[in-house]
Amino acid sequence: MNIKVVHSHFIEVYVPTLELECFDIYEHDDFYNQDKIHALLSHIDETLERQGIHLVAPFFLDVSIKNIGVVLGFRLIKPIDQDEHTHAQDVVENQNGECIAFVFSDFEWVISVSYRLKALGIHGGELYRHNGSYFMVQPIKQNERTTLRMLSVLEEYGQKTGVSVQVLKEYGNVIYPSRAVEQIVHTFKE
Repeated sequence: MNIKVVHSHFIEVYVPTLELECFDIYEHDDFYNQDKIHALLSHIDETLERQGIHLVAPFFLDVSIKNIGVVLGFRLIKPIDQDEHTHAQDVVENQNGECIAFVFSDFEWVISVSYRLKALGIHGGELYRHNGSYFMVQPIKQNERTTLRMLSVLEEYGQKTGVSVQVLKEYGNVIYPSRAVEQIVHTFKE
């Protein structure tokens, strides 16, 4: 089993086929058997506990079945409670407080994510261009549900990055210094 803490509200767990067989999970249909899935999730929870990561309910579970195993994505409403390390590596600081930065390889993805964020009521953010990629910086919202939804959408289109706002301002090009989502949606109307 391979566990990756993507950020404070998302954990990705890869379970290879051989390990799935230990829980009598052999086919796609076995994922509809509550007893088998409960046993697998209990095992994952125990493994996370041993690593000092405590899942706090409620959470959403994304399941992606691959030929070589399964990837389980835990999208948490409340941030992960970790003993040894925090989500500080995921969060960057700007003048207005905690933010999270995502990198996009193509501007089309930036436009698409902006429309999705606007639909959630998110209008702010900053947009930079640096080393051939686009970086969107969004403030962490006080409302955990809004933050989780925002992170979910950003993860669909881009990748989280630890590049600081200071680096982007110093070495990158500022495209939108504020209200990036609103300005992108306004400029690139469907």
